[in-house]
Amino acid sequence: MKKVLQTTFLCCILFSKSLFSQFTISDTSSDWKMIGKEVSDTSILTNGAKGKLKMIDFRSKTMGYDPLSTFKSQGQKNIDNLNREIRKGNEGVKGGYFNFIFNIEPDTLDKLYGLIIDHFETKKKEEITLSFPEGNIYLDFNSKTLFYAVSFGIDQNGQKIFTAPMIKSQVNKLFGKK
Repeated sequence: MKKVLQTTFLCCILFSKSLFSQFTISDTSSDWKMIGKEVSDTSILTNGAKGKLKMIDFRSKTMGYDPLSTFKSQGQKNIDNLNREIRKGNEGVKGGYFNFIFNIEPDTLDKLYGLIIDHFETKKKEEITLSFPEGNIYLDFNSKTLFYAVSFGIDQNGQKIFTAPMIKSQVNKLFGKK
């Protein structure tokens, strides 16, 4: 009986080693370093020669927002939340974070920051497309919210999704400046 258990144990060790030798770990979330701070559920991270824009679609946060919901019963709030989630699903709005990973040069993020700050100085309203081999990043400069702001955008499932608008001080915080 003792020999059977030893043989079984040895077989389990050999089997588990062969099972785990089929892959190697090439990247973990701890390898990514945030360059500034997270602002409005948006952050920029780096990992060597790669950059990552991590963001939440602004529509997922604002769709179906009801300022009078504090006066509703808990049952009505639950029904409204369920209806909001169904509507988001039907319109293709996904909750949670989106990641856009792109290759960068040592000065890419500094150039991006400079471009954004230049627009804050001139207050020019426009949408700029930054083309990377991995896809596009969009910068939407506008004053739709009564103050001049920029929103970052990416392509997702055939449509553009954008972050919440950010003012200059938030952009500085996002890039770790000032």
